[in-house]
Amino acid sequence: MSTPTPIPGTPFNVSNVPQYLMPPPKKPSGWCLPLIIYLVLVAIGMVLTLFTKGSVVQKGINMLVSAFWAGFWGVIMYELCRHGHEGWAWVVLLLPILPWFGILLLILLGVIVVSAAN
Repeated sequence: MSTPTPIPGTPFNVSNVPQYLMPPPKKPSGWCLPLIIYLVLVAIGMVLTLFTKGSVVQKGINMLVSAFWAGFWGVIMYELCRHGHEGWAWVVLLLPILPWFGILLLILLGVIVVSAAN
């Protein structure tokens, strides 16, 4: 099966994307599991924010920023799921974990190098 080539000057069309990058969407199942997991994690984070040190104003600002970002990423995941691209919603959910593991690995390597130097 050959993919159609875009005509120069025409707007982007999803049908021009190769199938291995964006397979045809599945029929939405009704529940978007990545979005549910994300909202649960955001709710836990917001509750934990209440127990951090700082003024009430700082906590309020932190919760507003968290709510804004949760809404932004939540809409993206919802739209991906609604159009049948639940796999891409999982990518959006798991994408922030990669830098976190990278930072954790750098910290671990730093501890190993410092302890080996002593």
